[in-house]
Order: sequence, then structure tokens, then C-alpha cells
Amino acid sequence: MGVKGRWFDREVPCGILKYYYLETCPRHKILYGYHLTKNHIKESKEVYVFEAEKSVMQAWSHGYENSVATMGKKISSGQIDKLNRLGVNVTLAFDKDVKREELESIAEKFAYGVNVYALIDEENVLPDKYSPTDDKDLFEKMIKENKIKLK
Repeated sequence: MGVKGRWFDREVPCGILKYYYLETCPRHKILYGYHLTKNHIKESKEVYVFEAEKSVMQAWSHGYENSVATMGKKISSGQIDKLNRLGVNVTLAFDKDVKREELESIAEKFAYGVNVYALIDEENVLPDKYSPTDDKDLFEKMIKENKIKLK
């Protein structure tokens, strides 16, 4: 278990970390929320993979209970192995600032036969600094209109 703090203001001063671990944890080994969402993932045959823990909680409150978070923009090989073993479609739903090229690079790391999609905001649907789950209607619009198969 880890304990993470967050700078509270919207603007983070230069030289200040936005997030700081007060007690570290092996993030590279964890898919946040999996213990609560695994049955929903298996039933829906799809997992939404978010960067942030808050996105899993927001998705759950929007009725999307099949999600996990990587707790950062990077996905470790251990996290990819866990996602591969689920045997379901993987949809990367990272924040607006993550570019398509980065998502394509992540998708290439998945095993052959795993379908990897991404919610990519090429139409500028989300306001700046938004994650896909910050607004339920925009999240559903992204799923319907901006879900792109990467692999």
C-alpha cells in the first residue's frame, strides 16, 4: 500500500511535484482498482485503462465498472502482462495530453491477438487538462465517436 499526496492548486509552481508519494508502493506491479473491477471486466469482455486512480472511481460512478489505472502515463511490462492475461479487449483512455503516437507505442507492447483500442481526442472534444471521465457525457461521446483500434 502506498500513500500519495497531491498539490491542491490547479497551477503547480515550477520545481514543485504535482504528486508526491509519502509512502511508496510498487506501482509497476499494480493495476489500481482491479480487485473491485475484475468481475465487471470479465463480464463486459473489455477493460478501460486509465492513467489516474480518480478516473477509475469516476468511471465507476458513471456506470462503467470495468476499469483499472496504471497510476501514471507509463505502463510497465508487469501491468501489460496482467492485462494480456485478462483475455479481453483493452481500451486505453489516457488524459488529453497523451498523443496518438504514445498510445500506438503502448499498444505494440501487448501480446499478439489482444485487441487494443484507444480513446483519442483528435476532434478536440475534451477541454484542456481533462481526463476522459471528468464529464460523463463527454466520456460516452468519446467511446461512441473517438474509439480507435490500434492493434
